[in-house]
Amino acid sequence: MSTTIAGWKDKILFTPGPLTTSRTVKQALLRDLGSRDFEFIRLIREIRDNLLSIGQVHKGEYEAS
Repeated sequence: MSTTIAGWKDKILFTPGPLTTSRTVKQALLRDLGSRDFEFIRLIREIRDNLLSIGQVHKGEYEAS
């Protein structure tokens, strides 16, 4: 028996992992970024800054690592 969502072409998979993700997410996963790539470093810095903002604390007082 196949379980599907109306208008969805792929079967629903009940296994761990990002298997039933949108096309845009799958396309984003096609690009590998290394930990020394400038874009990766910028993205991690942005995420860490956003975490501090969510926690309503200031850089220098706290650090997200």
